[in-house]
Amino acid sequence: MTSIPDFVYDIVKKRIERDIMWDLISGAQLDEYLDQGKRLFLVDMRDARAYRRAHIRGAVNEKGHICGAVHIPGEELMSRLEELPRNRLIVLYCYHGPNSMRAARQLAQLGYEVADVYGGILAYRGKYMVRTR
Repeated sequence: MTSIPDFVYDIVKKRIERDIMWDLISGAQLDEYLDQGKRLFLVDMRDARAYRRAHIRGAVNEKGHICGAVHIPGEELMSRLEELPRNRLIVLYCYHGPNSMRAARQLAQLGYEVADVYGGILAYRGKYMVRTR
């Protein structure tokens, strides 16, 4: 049995990692999904203070009383995987995008169906915005 040279393994591994996919959706697409009643699991990844200032309706705090959606700060996401469903599209957003995009990639690598809201809540101007200020 011949072994695969290390450099070939590295190339294949990088190719596999690059092919891990998740959806990147706009705020308008998110509104369409919500209007259609699509079964989403919406996760607001910002800290609690930012969440209280403004959030997208359907993403709620730790009590989780609207559609099972949750507020999970980014630093807690990987330690709270048991709260994420395997049978629904998980839609992530943060303040302006990079944290939720990074998390989307991690969840996709773990086999979750994931979408990230492009530009985060900063770019979102949809009708599901809830402002508390």
